Amino acid sequence: MKKHNTSHVGIFCLLLTFISPAYANNWYMNADFSITNGQYKDSKFRKDAFSADLQLGASYLEQWGVNFRAGTSTFAFNNKSDSIEQNEYGVRFFKNIYSDSASGVITLILGKYWINGDKIDPTTVYNPELTFLNHSKSLLLGLGYANSKYGENRNTALFVNQYSATLGFKLLFNNLWMNIKGMLINYGNNPFYSAQPTLSWLITNKNRLYPSTLSFGGLLGKRSYAVEQERMLTYNISDVQQYSYFTSVLWHLSDNRYFSISAGSETLKDSTSNTNYQYNYINGGLSIIW
Repeated sequence: MKKHNTSHVGIFCLLLTFISPAYANNWYMNADFSITNGQYKDSKFRKDAFSADLQLGASYLEQWGVNFRAGTSTFAFNNKSDSIEQNEYGVRFFKNIYSDSASGVITLILGKYWINGDKIDPTTVYNPELTFLNHSKSLLLGLGYANSKYGENRNTALFVNQYSATLGFKLLFNNLWMNIKGMLINYGNNPFYSAQPTLSWLITNKNRLYPSTLSFGGLLGKRSYAVEQERMLTYNISDVQQYSYFTSVLWHLSDNRYFSISAGSETLKDSTSNTNYQYNYINGGLSIIW
């Protein structure tokens, strides 16, 4: 799997090298780097976790674009010999269709993600999604699907199907944005239903020392083997997420640089011992757009 992703990145870099100056102003680039550190509480097996990932993206005249993600995660167990290291890769293409009749922008998204490691089942995910954003950017609608395959080299490979629907809208004086994403995840005739509400507050203070966005959100319901298209992230464990909450602060450092800090807590049920435990984490990220 690594081999396939390396070829994608190589082709991407080669294309950027040969883009002529005449077209350079038509391209928008972005780079995002983040690290996450977490601790497990009341878990019989897990101790702590650390992850780091890098995303690179390019879009042409806001008409179409591509994103790449590469990450690594380490999960430390109470028994050191059980500790896990895994590598994560992803590529995502999108196409914007501007429609006057629909009074908005329709975006077609197609993502493919891979996870591999010595002690885990190889994972492949296909993730198409369709979104609509009206011209005033006050209403967002989305439909998504994800098909995940675990253990492709085994006869007992696990297939997981995820269906999602998203509703986003502005509140009050256009300074608040409410986003609600519902999920249905099904594998082995085990359906899981969940909703992810997120409330974001846009702060108009121009002082760079003040945060520009505050966000609060969480998870209601249950889910397992979930896929998050927004972060190109796959939860490749069978433990069931029962509910969670998080808060995030974003600073607009300059016209093209952003810094964020997030913290949260998740409650999960261990699929082996059938007991509950918590995962508490903090995340820091830096984004650059040019």
